[in-house]
Amino acid sequence: MPQTTAPDSPTGAQASAEGSQLAGGPIIVGLGLLAALHALVLVWQGVGPVDDDYIVYRYARNWLASGSLSFQPEGWGGAPGPVEGFTSPLWLCLCAFAQLLGLAPTVWTPGVGTVSAGLATVWAGWAARSVMPLGAGRWALIVPLLMALSPSLAWHAVAGLGTAPMAAAMALAVLAAVRSRRGLFAVASVVAVSFRLEALVAILPLGIAAAYGAAAEGERSLAARLVRWTGPALFMVALITLVRWGLFSRLAPSTYFVKRLPLSEEVGYGAQYLLRAFTEGGLAAMAFAAMVARSVERPALARALMGATVIVLAYVLACGGDWMVYGRFLVPFLPVFAVGAGLLVTGTTSRPARFLIAIALTLSTLSGLRPDVRSQAIFEHRFFEAWWLRVGDELRERAPEGSSVALSPIGAIGWRSGLPIVDVLGLTHDVFHDLEPDLAAVDVKGHHRHSGRWVLDQQPTYVILGNGILQPSTGTMDVNPWEADIPVDPRFGRDYVAETAWVSEADGTRRPLPYFRRREAEPLSP
Repeated sequence: MPQTTAPDSPTGAQASAEGSQLAGGPIIVGLGLLAALHALVLVWQGVGPVDDDYIVYRYARNWLASGSLSFQPEGWGGAPGPVEGFTSPLWLCLCAFAQLLGLAPTVWTPGVGTVSAGLATVWAGWAARSVMPLGAGRWALIVPLLMALSPSLAWHAVAGLGTAPMAAAMALAVLAAVRSRRGLFAVASVVAVSFRLEALVAILPLGIAAAYGAAAEGERSLAARLVRWTGPALFMVALITLVRWGLFSRLAPSTYFVKRLPLSEEVGYGAQYLLRAFTEGGLAAMAFAAMVARSVERPALARALMGATVIVLAYVLACGGDWMVYGRFLVPFLPVFAVGAGLLVTGTTSRPARFLIAIALTLSTLSGLRPDVRSQAIFEHRFFEAWWLRVGDELRERAPEGSSVALSPIGAIGWRSGLPIVDVLGLTHDVFHDLEPDLAAVDVKGHHRHSGRWVLDQQPTYVILGNGILQPSTGTMDVNPWEADIPVDPRFGRDYVAETAWVSEADGTRRPLPYFRRREAEPLSP
């Protein structure tokens, strides 16, 4: 029975033109290399994995050593059972693989992220070239250009947590949907949701649009096409959920329960998050441009990109984002935003209007390179992350055997020290899940649940408050709001004494580490 070509399915001539465009894109490949170079420049400037990435590395190390997905070392008496204190199952597996190869986080995370940023840029660029109207090819270059310039993509390519690899998988899914490559779409969508299940909010609209446009595939039923296009991702989501329930008896990671707030509070944090994303790399500007994407040739695809963008923004509003710079929650969906924004540019018939929209998107993206954003972010990363790595080294070398330490920044210190950690923020245990969030004193997203009483109940050998930092301007230690109930507990004054250890930094200078020692415990060795 003859098949009818769907309105959103490319004709033979269009497919041929698109194929030639796809094959001959040296500028797009060059922009992919620029995106990779952008990430490498950050490495050269001293940026590396964020503290949370080291949490995943510690989970991976313990998994390889003991077969248990626990943050605590095997055999520690105070360790809870396995708790999912990580949010990306595939990134955990990749981190475990890196450790099998003997690779350090400072090599692995920037390496994988750099390659992923380049691939995401190239694949999104190819997708844009394939869907743009004939004669508008050079305007399609706005898509890979925005991604190559994006400080958000470059930063999180280096920061880790699987953010850039997930963006690459999403870009491949967009390309596969555009080119009507069902097998490739299945692979890309499965990989994307394996990094984070929320990838589904963009995968489903893309898969549905591709199914509607795939009338020539041989399936007579739309339902059959929908199952073929969206089934693999849905199956992987169901599989991960079942494994999660079997291992942890929960349907979501521990971090979800610790960080969740009333919806009104989440929306408030989410709105602030999107507002920051306008001036910290232009992600929100691209997203809002994608919400009004237009395409005469591929209307279903344009609607899919619009729908995916709306759902992503609603998701970020509902979960409140996080505390990290450069909009981490939005970065994985950057290819969707960029291709949608590209359709807006090329779908605008007025040449001056096209030019103005392209300039506005470019300037919005470059806004994230301002010194008060980029230089400040680099300074803070060097000031905190590098210091925590050194503190972890010192604790490993100087803490007596059997010691434990209570603190908030558990990632780098926990990874380097290898000591049992009393997690003040509750990311890696389930004790705080049912506590009421402290909305009055704490205004940092994800830090609202705390219990100084529980922390002191664990009788840690050492307690590090205020992130182990003396403020450069005052020389004093500022206790974090979520730690304020620790020093006011009578047991703290009775059982702990304040001390200072001097830690040598990479350049040979010595920096003070304020900490509190349990009275009967030995001090850190000289």
